[in-house]
Amino acid sequence: MTTILDYFYKFIFIFIFKFFYLSIDVSAPVNLDQAKCFNKNGYKSIYIRVWQSNNKFDINSINTIKNSRKAGIDHVDCYIFPCAKCGNAKNQISTLIKNLNSKNVKCDRFWIDVEGPQYWPSNKINNVNFIQQLINELKLNKQKIGIYTSNSQWQPITGGSNKFNGYPLWYPHYDSKSNFGDFKPFGGWKKPSIKQYSENKKICNYKLRNKKGTNK
Repeated sequence: MTTILDYFYKFIFIFIFKFFYLSIDVSAPVNLDQAKCFNKNGYKSIYIRVWQSNNKFDINSINTIKNSRKAGIDHVDCYIFPCAKCGNAKNQISTLIKNLNSKNVKCDRFWIDVEGPQYWPSNKINNVNFIQQLINELKLNKQKIGIYTSNSQWQPITGGSNKFNGYPLWYPHYDSKSNFGDFKPFGGWKKPSIKQYSENKKICNYKLRNKKGTNK
């Protein structure tokens, strides 16, 4: 069953090597003209959903990745909504990678989305182990990894684990401020890499919808 978590689009602000980049996060198909428009309007990074919380590969991601590359967008990353209650983290990642490889497309980095406690089992230790299994399989496939979460989500899902603080953090705070002045350390992360700071935007005839159902 597709959850509300699978349908959202976000603008994010990225900090890389002391430079800031505007980016867009998408979970619906992006055609080539839209991708070119994003690039023209200063969006140099795109984050594309490739795995859905209903435990299925997002087939639309293939063309979105290809179009983003063709449009000359500098950074093409992907994000994963793992199906924690489905288990078998290894199979989820191996199936994902197999689908991408079959179409000869690559993601610069994979971001594991950890949010929505209602979509995760109640056992926090098992949840930490599940995240580790996802990471292990991504590393086995020689992929770069990041974590998307916030303190309000990380705490009830993992118990505040600091096991993954060596990976880049992408966090949401919808304050419309493109800086990290609001960030408060959690989960062992002292500094973030990405801030998602705005939603409800429309650009290049691409309609952005609210993300609902989670407590940010």
